[in-house]
Amino acid sequence: QRKSAEERDGYITEIKDARQRQEDCDTEIEKIDERIAEELAKITDEKNNDTRLKEYASLEKRLNRDLNQTRKEIAFYEKNHVCPTCSQSIPQDKAESEKAKKNNQVTDFRNALDELEKMRAKSEERQTEINEVKTTIQELKDERIRVNTRRRTALDYENKIQGKLDALSGGEEGDIADAKKKLE
Repeated sequence: QRKSAEERDGYITEIKDARQRQEDCDTEIEKIDERIAEELAKITDEKNNDTRLKEYASLEKRLNRDLNQTRKEIAFYEKNHVCPTCSQSIPQDKAESEKAKKNNQVTDFRNALDELEKMRAKSEERQTEINEVKTTIQELKDERIRVNTRRRTALDYENKIQGKLDALSGGEEGDIADAKKKLE
């Protein structure tokens, strides 16, 4: 009788410890969830930044295409004094005027490309930051899984010990009621 009371008290202590481990895990999970929410708040611009990078790539392609076309037009006026299509003479002053206009466009395209490169570099830097935050979030999620596994292990252990306690008490209703009171 005394041995079974000591055994019962030991089981009750183990169950209390298992419940405490579960509560500790719950608290840890809450803290991890808070940190995940904080990290997610840091990257609310992720989709906008990704869209911006795609737009910059498209714009760069268009600017380079237009720059190359303008250079071809300059080369046309440098090489041709007669229009190859209609065989009319191209006046020198007209050719110089067109080349000057096209050279200004080349300068504008280069300036636009330089500015675009700065903007793209800034967005790529932001993308690196976003990726670092996403890595941190994944690490937190992995940690949350580990803590949740520890919590489930403690719950399974509690259930196992509860089964032993129930078996030890047998059909003695009074002992079970006493054991349950001690757990509360």
